[in-house]
Amino acid sequence: MRQVNAVVEQLTDNYAVLHAKSLSKEWTIDCAYIPIAIQKGSWLQLTLSGLEIVMIEMDQEDILASRLKVERKWKDLQRKKSGNS
Repeated sequence: MRQVNAVVEQLTDNYAVLHAKSLSKEWTIDCAYIPIAIQKGSWLQLTLSGLEIVMIEMDQEDILASRLKVERKWKDLQRKKSGNS
């Protein structure tokens, strides 16, 4: 087994297209198998057995970026809320 990084190139309600540039390989998979917080452009870490995906995880940098984005939005909302009081 090996791990590769893949980017989410296309995302619909039903499926996602993942592209691993290092392998020049694309997979179209059901959205039920991918982390819920992903969006187009997100990076995922794939664990492969041959070319078959065994496990999908969010890339740690994307997780951190998502948390920081949520934190900024939360602070903005708190400022707006305190300004309206």
